[in-house]
Amino acid sequence: DLDVRESKSEEGTRLVVGAQSLVYTELLPDAIAGVARIAVAGKVPPGALRRVIDRLLAKFRDLVEYRVIWAPGNVVELARALGAIAMRSETPEEERIRIADALLRNIENLATARIASEVLSGEGRTKRWKELALDCAKRLFGLLERASFQELEDRRAVVASLGRLAVGKSLDDAFRERAIEALLGEYRPEFAEGRQVMERLASSKTVPKDFRRRIESLLRRA
Repeated sequence: DLDVRESKSEEGTRLVVGAQSLVYTELLPDAIAGVARIAVAGKVPPGALRRVIDRLLAKFRDLVEYRVIWAPGNVVELARALGAIAMRSETPEEERIRIADALLRNIENLATARIASEVLSGEGRTKRWKELALDCAKRLFGLLERASFQELEDRRAVVASLGRLAVGKSLDDAFRERAIEALLGEYRPEFAEGRQVMERLASSKTVPKDFRRRIESLLRRA
């Protein structure tokens, strides 16, 4: 636990946080990133990789369920590390599925939504992988219906994530088209994240030709 001391004065309550707080604010992100780099380097034996994933997922679940509290940026750093492992082609699909499933439990965090959609835009050979991609799309569409996600930046983050999902092969045609329509409906020239996703969609063979032509036309106008 952190060493937090409280004192009172005429100016109000003062909290003094001990030096070990540096572990959470400065060292922890570097440690997480270091573990991810080792895990994706391709030199970790399968058994050791599974144990690394087990530990990272256990911590992520603790954070999502508020059994442990970290700074928001550190939670995102952990999600990013898990995403990097899941996007590594050598990672077994069963492990990628475990990671994707965990990330979806925190999809209301839009940084995690970006990571989850990027992971699930990747190749998957199993029925479960496609189910997770569809679940991700449904959850993202659900966010668009909620009053708490109506701010412009929130909506843009959601539709960009839907666009990322549409790049891959895991969505069925109906949901792919809905996802692309959602992105196109929010697109404006100043929407940089949306433009990056649209450029990927324009070059993706999984996207129907008529959508690719529409996207290319929009990009030329910007």
